[in-house]
Amino acid sequence: PAGGGAGDARARAGRACRSRVKGRELQREIIKSANRLGWACATFPPVETARGWRTPAGAQGKGWPDITLVRDRVVFAEVKGTDTVRPDQRLWANRLLLAGAEVHLWTPAQWEDGSVMGVLEMQRPSPEWLRDMAEELSRTLLRV
Repeated sequence: PAGGGAGDARARAGRACRSRVKGRELQREIIKSANRLGWACATFPPVETARGWRTPAGAQGKGWPDITLVRDRVVFAEVKGTDTVRPDQRLWANRLLLAGAEVHLWTPAQWEDGSVMGVLEMQRPSPEWLRDMAEELSRTLLRV
């Protein structure tokens, strides 16, 4: 059918990023897709200073997730290309999960298999889905 459905959108999004493995490039693709789906997104990218690249973060902000998305719910996403999750990022993910937040670790693999688009297209998830997501994330990401 003309226009395609959600599956077509996922396939196009996956193809658009298939060869990209850098977190920053993946993050741009995620934000473009999220904006098309009505999400407001906030990021805090690093800036070059006289002492090198720094991410401006106050208080205990070091390690805050890469993208904060708001629409019908709030989603926090750590985006990784080929690098690994740092201890300060794990700590923030743990804190957010304990507070009941929806937290994701998104990699090129999740982008390509449509998992990211599935989260972005989903309306407010059920409590059961959130519990399962938190349990899976704790098994894969949150070993501090």
